Amino acid sequence: MRTRLIAAALMLAVPLLLACPSCTGAPQSQQKQLLLPVCVDDKWGYMDNTCTLVVNPQFDLASHFSEGLAAVRIGDEQTGSWGYIDSTGKLVVGPRFDYACDFSGGLACVTNRGKSGYIDKTGKFVWGPA
Repeated sequence: MRTRLIAAALMLAVPLLLACPSCTGAPQSQQKQLLLPVCVDDKWGYMDNTCTLVVNPQFDLASHFSEGLAAVRIGDEQTGSWGYIDSTGKLVVGPRFDYACDFSGGLACVTNRGKSGYIDKTGKFVWGPA
């Protein structure tokens, strides 16, 4: 049990250490803003690397940002839908997917009604379900 607690603490601490500006060695002007998901009172939002809340907790689940967007779920696991927000918390792709993955190469894999496909950053399908 103790080993599991130590492992869990390390898994949480390492990303925060990597996000720390003084740990990266890069000048402040060259550092990219890193937003990390944070849960407050059962709602998810995002904080920056100074632990300042940037996007207020309002989502039921949230993923990491990739290529400027993050997948967020609005609603519970059974009836909720996934969409994408930008770094200000604005929904740029409305919640309409059963599941949503991170963006990579400008595309993200999403699932809707048991069928998967790829969308671009506007939410338009480029391959798969229309």
